[in-house]
Amino acid sequence: MDFNFFEPYLNAPKKSNFKTIIIVLLFIAAIALMAYYQYLLLDQSKTLQNEIAEIDAYIQSDAVVQQRETVLEKQNYEKALASTYASMKAVETQIESANAVETQLIEKINAEIPENVFLSNIQILKGAVSFTGFASDYKALSQFVYNVRGLEEVDTLSIPTVNELEENLSFSVNGILSEEGQDESQ
Repeated sequence: MDFNFFEPYLNAPKKSNFKTIIIVLLFIAAIALMAYYQYLLLDQSKTLQNEIAEIDAYIQSDAVVQQRETVLEKQNYEKALASTYASMKAVETQIESANAVETQLIEKINAEIPENVFLSNIQILKGAVSFTGFASDYKALSQFVYNVRGLEEVDTLSIPTVNELEENLSFSVNGILSEEGQDESQ
């Protein structure tokens, strides 16, 4: 008997190429899927670029630019009005506080007017106060000046004029207000 050492290799069954074909087909399918995905991404990118270009064209159109300018003008006008309003409110507050200080001072002065003295005018302006009026006699006038001098808001008083009329006296009194009697905004 002859031994052929190559016999097992001669009639060897052929390997199946089925697995190799499947692997190659899967590899080709994966590459095709990746290529298709890249194509979709590029298509979406182009679509988005076109939409962005359309939006930019709309934003830069004359109608939109004109509307935007109108809105900006109105915003600036609104800011100017708000600033003016704030300034007016500040002035109003100063006026109200000045009126409040003056009103309180006038009320205190009215409380100090004796029975036979009548004031025709009270003027408070920039740290000074002046009164004009009528008194029945010198005693009533001196009592009025004494009472007003006693107020903490009044620093000094003077009587520049006293005129004797038929039945009473006409007078004017000037004074300087102390710091408590002055409004800080003046």
